[in-house]
Amino acid sequence: MSQAPTDNKEVEIPIRTTAFEGKGLRYRTPNSLTEWRVDTLFLEEPDTVRWLSCMKEGEVLVDIGANVGMYSTLAAVGRNVRVYAFEPESQNYSLLNQNIVLNNVSENVTAYCAALSDTSGLSMLYLGHMDAGGAFHSSGEALDFNLQPLNAPFAQGCVLMTLDQLVEQGTIPVPDHIKLDVDGFEYKVVNGMMNTIRNPAVKSVAIELNPVLSEHQQVFKQMAELGFTYFENQRAESCLEEGPFKDIGNVIFYRAPWPEYQELYQRQIGPMRVEKSVRKMLANFKQALPQLKPVTNLVIDHIFPEEFYQNVIKNLPAGNLYTDVDPALVGSTEGADLKIFKLESSYINRLPGSEMPFWSQLAYQLGSTDMIMQIIDMLEGQLPQLSQVNVKQPKVAVAIVRGDEESVRNLSKKSAVSLSFNLDGSNNFLMNVDNERLENSADFLSQHILLCTVGL
Repeated sequence: MSQAPTDNKEVEIPIRTTAFEGKGLRYRTPNSLTEWRVDTLFLEEPDTVRWLSCMKEGEVLVDIGANVGMYSTLAAVGRNVRVYAFEPESQNYSLLNQNIVLNNVSENVTAYCAALSDTSGLSMLYLGHMDAGGAFHSSGEALDFNLQPLNAPFAQGCVLMTLDQLVEQGTIPVPDHIKLDVDGFEYKVVNGMMNTIRNPAVKSVAIELNPVLSEHQQVFKQMAELGFTYFENQRAESCLEEGPFKDIGNVIFYRAPWPEYQELYQRQIGPMRVEKSVRKMLANFKQALPQLKPVTNLVIDHIFPEEFYQNVIKNLPAGNLYTDVDPALVGSTEGADLKIFKLESSYINRLPGSEMPFWSQLAYQLGSTDMIMQIIDMLEGQLPQLSQVNVKQPKVAVAIVRGDEESVRNLSKKSAVSLSFNLDGSNNFLMNVDNERLENSADFLSQHILLCTVGL
């Protein structure tokens, strides 16, 4: 018989890092799915992140369907919230605990390998697939997120419990907040926690709901009867507009008054759909008429949908997060009164959690190489000088400007293509193309994404 290794060296698993509320977060990422969860943490569910950012230190959050603990650790690290996390799938539960240890929040987060439902006992968990970080599992019945029969490749044993039972027996305290995402079986969990959420100490309950299902329609009625309400613009922000998950999204029910949370959505005009608004912006390019003097340029009025444009203004970062413009950036001392907020992770990570998701999404959309190349591809037929250059990786500057447009013109001196969005009330767009710099920039990519304002 061979001898087992005595040192038991661990096989290294990659670790992804990010930050929230200025504090670092670390996650084990054994596959591309878990990497994606980290990379899209502030993109996939911006309303969830903003909701978590309103929680106060010491409050209690129950995270039902915690997966690998993205939001459990986010709340514990960023807001110092006490979290009780429930995840029945074995691989996810293992990663959940590893992420708790990695982030040094074992005193703040307790994880249970159990599924919450409307009954208690031993049952089966039917897995949608076998990948760590996966979702679309179902407890008790082999049904998918539409409550249709699920052809599960594997079923593991699991423990079912009700939240009411856990609270009544003192295992966990009455929570201040509850997060519920169990891929279709949310209505069962709600039925198993009715006594708990009748308690006025429960401030909010975030539930992923599918309004097509009658079982989920009943949840809306139950929450209303218990005195909970929600913002329609929050629900609209969360729901997908197309694809197999169309109209499915989080509904954050809350009990008023909760000023920290209410302020977010009372000042927001409609859902802040960043991706849709950028697509609208690209569509405007196709209709724009180019000007060749004094430089190759485009000016487009109403570049963004009006609601999105107003939300950009309402969500401008606080002045203390801006820095002076580097003279090397503008190429001269002109524009010295400008201050900039860079749409880069090092700047965005300093934002409050209530603002971070919006600017993360905007930076992702405006700063992607694909987006810039789409602009150039569309403009090649419209701007004769641009079509003469073989551009594959342009150097790009994006400036969102408030105030005197002349004071930011020199930003374009360091870039092949400069994009300026004006926040002076006109909701217009200016694009300058420097053909000489285009010719010299084909071999590298150096994106400079800036939010610029005057007189802060």
